Amino acid sequence: MFETINCFPIIAMCFTPAYDGYGEGRIVLVDRGEKHDERYVVAWQAHGDSHGPYWYKAWESARYCRTLKDARKEFVKRVNKEPV
Repeated sequence: MFETINCFPIIAMCFTPAYDGYGEGRIVLVDRGEKHDERYVVAWQAHGDSHGPYWYKAWESARYCRTLKDARKEFVKRVNKEPV
């Protein structure tokens, strides 16, 4: 079973550490389904832990893509920008 965000399945993710005033989170690749012209979303999702571990419900800094090929490229580009 896929994990979801905004009721859409996350098909890839990469965890991101806290840095430069941002908390930890993850970069996600989401499939919104065939009914959307820009079917795929690459975005960042914040992690919070004020009441135990949880993920915020929304994504941020989204890039919407028509094809999975373009979404994969965007996902890899964002992952490669992350500090090591």
